[in-house]
Amino acid sequence: MCGKNFEDWECPEFEEVKKILNTYGESWETLRRVLGENRKAPVKVGDIVPAGFRGWGETKVIKIYKDLLGNEIWATRFTLEVHLEEELVLISPATARRILPSIFQNPDIVIYDRKSGGSIHYGKVKPVGEKTLFLFAVVGHQSLRFFTIIDRDKIYPKIGDRYWILWEKK
Repeated sequence: MCGKNFEDWECPEFEEVKKILNTYGESWETLRRVLGENRKAPVKVGDIVPAGFRGWGETKVIKIYKDLLGNEIWATRFTLEVHLEEELVLISPATARRILPSIFQNPDIVIYDRKSGGSIHYGKVKPVGEKTLFLFAVVGHQSLRFFTIIDRDKIYPKIGDRYWILWEKK
């Protein structure tokens, strides 16, 4: 510290910390405005819902997670077992189920997908075995339904074009 009162406008450290806090506060408010807070899932565990993203078949809601703002994100047996088994080569469905609570409750970054009708991507750097992965859990903005997990490389080249960063951990 500069040796002066921390609130003193002459202290350069105060200005630096103030700028960081203002940026964090603004992004947190943006996150709240876009995602909402304490939103309830429109389904309950055990409900039968359309399985696929285009409505083919039916599946059961088996899990409800909470995100960093207390919003309830719901997942189906189809998504957590069948879809991740067929589509995901990064991690196993069992690993996905284990790390999803951390991705939702303590993300490193939250991104809004402008092209897909507003899906939300909760991103987390995660050690998995000998690798370190940067994974995104994709959730429907309106539905609060968990859809899939994708890797960083599918998103980052399009930041600013398709994706808008709502919030980042500093």
